[in-house]
Amino acid sequence: MSHCRHFYLLFVALLVGAVSQHGTKADSEACFVESLRKMVAELNVTTQEKKAEVAGLKNEVKNEREKRIKLEEENAKLRNKLQTNNVRLNDTSISLTQQVQDAKCQLQTRNRQIRSLQNVSLQLQAHVTQLQQSNCVLNRTAESLTEAVAYLGRNETHEGGAFPPCSNCTEGMMTSNDSVVLGNSSSSPESTCKEIALRYNSSSHNGKYWIKPSSDDPPFQVYCDANEGWSLIMKIDGKQQTFDYDSDLWSNKNTFQLNNTDLDDKETKLASYWTLPFTELRLGMKKVNGTIRWITFSYSASSLHSLIADGQYRSTSIGKTTWRSLLPNSSLQTDCNREGFNARSFNLENAAKARLGLIANNDGGCASPDSFLGFGTQIRTKSPNNSAGNYACCSPDNGDVNIKTIGYIMAR
Repeated sequence: MSHCRHFYLLFVALLVGAVSQHGTKADSEACFVESLRKMVAELNVTTQEKKAEVAGLKNEVKNEREKRIKLEEENAKLRNKLQTNNVRLNDTSISLTQQVQDAKCQLQTRNRQIRSLQNVSLQLQAHVTQLQQSNCVLNRTAESLTEAVAYLGRNETHEGGAFPPCSNCTEGMMTSNDSVVLGNSSSSPESTCKEIALRYNSSSHNGKYWIKPSSDDPPFQVYCDANEGWSLIMKIDGKQQTFDYDSDLWSNKNTFQLNNTDLDDKETKLASYWTLPFTELRLGMKKVNGTIRWITFSYSASSLHSLIADGQYRSTSIGKTTWRSLLPNSSLQTDCNREGFNARSFNLENAAKARLGLIANNDGGCASPDSFLGFGTQIRTKSPNNSAGNYACCSPDNGDVNIKTIGYIMAR
């Protein structure tokens, strides 16, 4: 509006001037036309200048936009580089941790081999003692036979009507039933259940044995699979909260109900939780009045305590199908499928979690999982009171479930 007013005033001034200088009508019209031409010319010049200014501003905006896009691209590259470096650092840390664990396992294995050789030496000594005692029995028998022959030849008897005892035998000879059998008592423990299995190789000998996997810890009694060498670590009743995810029993080195060492339904936690090195784990689940369904997988560690107590997530690659074979008709959500030790959401504390197992979600990520299958389980937002088994809600693939089981964890 200011430009229009400017030109209007200019037009009036020119018109007045022209009229004052030219008295005739023709002269006034010519002057008026000339003034209009000048005004148009000036307007054209002003318009071109404004267009040039607008073009310049557009170029500045374009340049600024290009600078901003370039800065955003550089920021994205820096973020990607930072994420890559973080992933590499995490992978390196995990690799170093695994190497340390493997080294500890190797050391434990060598210690077990040494103890096994010591046990073999004790067994050999026991066999030598038995042979010496057998030799003594043979000597006594030979002497008795010699006396019998002499008696028959003389047709006489010794005083008391008995043959004299051998002169080089000792009192209290050990019989085969008195030999030392490692694992039968706390004073002569076996190193692990694997050695028990090497001795018997039969499930008919399954039962309680004394073992001492670590030289730093006292011997303890444990259920052994005498056919395959598995050692019981713990039993969990899913109806109880004894072993839910937040229980201190996962982080401490305290036993629980040591009298329940059989493969039954009674909860227990044995010293094997923190003393037994292993290269394989065996997991079992049993419904009420059902049979135990087992899965096994390879994983090396100095103990189960070393994998769980610090709360750090450690992945496994068993697969969802294998986990679900523990419970027919189990149900889980379709996404996330995070499995391993201390499986949980890294965003939501109250979501589904498992000390050993698999968690799942229905929104494409692991931010808020609502289903689990495993051991030491918990989900605070739903309160299913299920510490071992399968819980699922929020659009799982086989309907909402809350299956509580007896859970068994063994190792060798």
